[in-house]
Amino acid sequence: IIFIFGEIDCREGILLAVEKGRYANVEEGMLYTINIFIRAALELKKQRGFRMFIHPVIPVLNETRNIVKAYNKIFKARVNEVEGLEWIDGVFTRLLTPDGSKLKSEYELDGTHLHPSYVSLLGEGLTEIW
Repeated sequence: IIFIFGEIDCREGILLAVEKGRYANVEEGMLYTINIFIRAALELKKQRGFRMFIHPVIPVLNETRNIVKAYNKIFKARVNEVEGLEWIDGVFTRLLTPDGSKLKSEYELDGTHLHPSYVSLLGEGLTEIW
């Protein structure tokens, strides 16, 4: 099973929660949501016995790319600390230009979604850890 968690959190949820005082800062909000996702995935793994792959948050939107990068850094570190979850590595960096500031044009679609050609990168990422 491949999970992609956190996109909406990066787009709006965490920042709004920090503004409302729910979290002391963005990093606290990231850790809180990441830990929820990890607990849910582990519970599902326990119940169903699935092999669990965690996909990085996709950096499509220019406006959220910096928070997505920070989120993925923390998320990857947490997933790597937990037995039974596997981070799909290498996909995120291959989506971006060499300087990491933009989505590569071949993966752009409509400004919100990835182009279907992205699936080949996902396949490569899964092959590397399978």
